[in-house]
Amino acid sequence: MRRWILLFVAGLIGLPLLLRVIALDDSFVVFVFGQTTVEMPLWFVVAAMVLLALVGYYGARFLAAVIFTPRRISRWMSRRNQRKVQDLTLRGYLSLLEGSWSAASRDLQKAADKSDSAVLNYLLAAKAKMKIAISLGQKVCCARRKRRCQKRARRSVFTKRNCCNKLACQKKRTRY
Repeated sequence: MRRWILLFVAGLIGLPLLLRVIALDDSFVVFVFGQTTVEMPLWFVVAAMVLLALVGYYGARFLAAVIFTPRRISRWMSRRNQRKVQDLTLRGYLSLLEGSWSAASRDLQKAADKSDSAVLNYLLAAKAKMKIAISLGQKVCCARRKRRCQKRARRSVFTKRNCCNKLACQKKRTRY
């Protein structure tokens, strides 16, 4: 605000002085184009050059803004998406700390695809799924045992329920 006030005061003082200098100046500029001659005061030529320079400068800035707008929008969208992923990851971490396993698993899995720490998100989501399974009273088998059961089920008449030994599942239950 101060700058605008100072510019206004400088204009009030400087404009009459400039007009006085223009009135005292008898300089002329002559342009000759073949048979045509154009004669004008020097102040008019200087003012036109300054005006054209300002119009050119702001015109170039406007054109650059129009040309580079898609890049700016893309950069803004990527920052916005990254911020959303970070917020979702943080919300998942907090849900995990609070013991809200389903919300933690959902949030961490959503954020894992676009996150910088996708592996950590997937591992913590798996941990939350395990906690859900344990809290529901389901038996959690280790991955190797599950694969072995699936192979046996494909080769023989065994079903998954018959294949998994309840006692082995209880012994190998993962504790966190």
